[in-house]
Amino acid sequence: MRRTYLGATLLGGLVAGAALAMVDDPPAASQDSRWRPWRGYEPGAQPAEGPMPPGLAERICAAYENENYGGRRLEAPDGAAMEWVGRQWNDRISSLACAPGCRLIAYQTIVFGGARANFTGARPRLGPIWNDRISALRVACDGAQADAAH
Repeated sequence: MRRTYLGATLLGGLVAGAALAMVDDPPAASQDSRWRPWRGYEPGAQPAEGPMPPGLAERICAAYENENYGGRRLEAPDGAAMEWVGRQWNDRISSLACAPGCRLIAYQTIVFGGARANFTGARPRLGPIWNDRISALRVACDGAQADAAH
């Protein structure tokens, strides 16, 4: 099982280089009961839902740089699969909002690795577990629910 760590390698007190390693998805409890996610993480845990920000289009999720939908906005339509959100967004997302019938799957590391969580509705604060920790994402909208909104 691989674990992900982002950090610098120290040689004789000098930083030799930064390293990023990937984390595999957690094994089933029956396979390896020793696996423990990072401190404070609970699979599926999400902060409380809040009010929807204005101007959110149908069949889309939006990520915001700051809490309460502030700062820059990154829009991801239904079917989006961003294996890396890019240098300007990596580990900088602090709030999310998805149109009715849509969900955003957030990943801790690039290429859809590490811990993941599903977000629906409006999340004005991602809390200490997911704030500034998203590196990849996917968006999926349910056709029946999304089409009913038309």
